[in-house]
Amino acid sequence: MAGVNSRAELTPVLEPTLRKAFFYEYDLGGEQYSQFWDVQDSYKSNETILETVIPSKVPQISEGGMYARSELKLGRSQTFVHASYKLEIIMTEELAEDNLYPAALDTQKSLAIASKRTIEWLAAVTFANGLSSTIGTDLQPIFSAVHPVLYPQGTNPTTWSNVIPAQPFNSFGVKKLKILMKKQRDENGDLAPHEMDQLLVPPDLGEEAMEMYDAPGTYDRADNAPNQVKRGLVKPIQVDHFADATNNWPATGYFGRDSRLATNIFFWRVKPEYRLIYEEATGNVIQRVRFRCSMNFVNPRGLVAAYS
Repeated sequence: MAGVNSRAELTPVLEPTLRKAFFYEYDLGGEQYSQFWDVQDSYKSNETILETVIPSKVPQISEGGMYARSELKLGRSQTFVHASYKLEIIMTEELAEDNLYPAALDTQKSLAIASKRTIEWLAAVTFANGLSSTIGTDLQPIFSAVHPVLYPQGTNPTTWSNVIPAQPFNSFGVKKLKILMKKQRDENGDLAPHEMDQLLVPPDLGEEAMEMYDAPGTYDRADNAPNQVKRGLVKPIQVDHFADATNNWPATGYFGRDSRLATNIFFWRVKPEYRLIYEEATGNVIQRVRFRCSMNFVNPRGLVAAYS
């Protein structure tokens, strides 16, 4: 019985140290998901983002004339429902009495890696699958050639595109993404230019993206013309788990984003938590990790993609 009592007393003593070690391991290498999602905290069971639509331009009125009046219309809306993620690892009474600290230290490291991998995987796959199965509030894939305009005015277009199919990854492809970003339309069908300042690539394109970005001239042109690709872009972001996407282009799909105006949001309801618990009835020592989060797209503006 003395052994059981000592483990019961040791567990709360070890927990702060193991929790610190857990987050040290979790933080190693930084984050990728927070570079291409708008990460926010949530204090409710779910979050609803509702957009509104007003005229795209302020009309000219003759001197002394009345103000032009227009009604406020509803735009796109998205509800974010937080999902729970939990895992516990049980160290039996026998393992705990023979090897408590080394086993616990190794387990918390594995739990930290698994937690971070899950978050990065969820964020990357949800984003990249916008080429196929991640459906937006307009009932189209996030990256589509026929996004509908809610309230087209006059002769304005009724749809707009944010995807370029059959476009290999090269300097011409990146330039085309920048141009496509400039041609996005608002809910009135008016031109609503965005600025592409992020280039997101899977691991298969990571080295090529850095070569393109760092080249003094356009690296894939014989005349070595000035490197216009990097103008306006921050350093390319390689997203490792794009390779796990279930679309048809996990190795060749690449993406542009306007980090100021894109509305793909990642909500933290509960950030990762670590616990070390002694179970009196069995003598087992349990390590637990949990977190709650949600991610989705309010609308696809500020995002573009290409693939080959």
